[in-house]
Amino acid sequence: MLLVVDPNRQVLAVYHIETSSGKVSLQSTRALGYDLQIEDFNAADPKPSSIKKMLRVDLAPKPHINKIEIIPPTSANTQPIQPGP
Repeated sequence: MLLVVDPNRQVLAVYHIETSSGKVSLQSTRALGYDLQIEDFNAADPKPSSIKKMLRVDLAPKPHINKIEIIPPTSANTQPIQPGP
């Protein structure tokens, strides 16, 4: 298979090449202009639009959550532990 792309005209052509004879035959041509404007055609999940939406959620400021902080006791408040009998 040979794929030829004309970036100026945004057209591609697909050719089949016979390995035994070297014969080249045109199989298909296609203008890509409209194709390249589609974001989610034949895409599997997660689709690009879903990923884009997830990334936007991550960029949004998150609400401040009250945190409980455990602060170790200061030396003034601690008492030594006495070993048992």
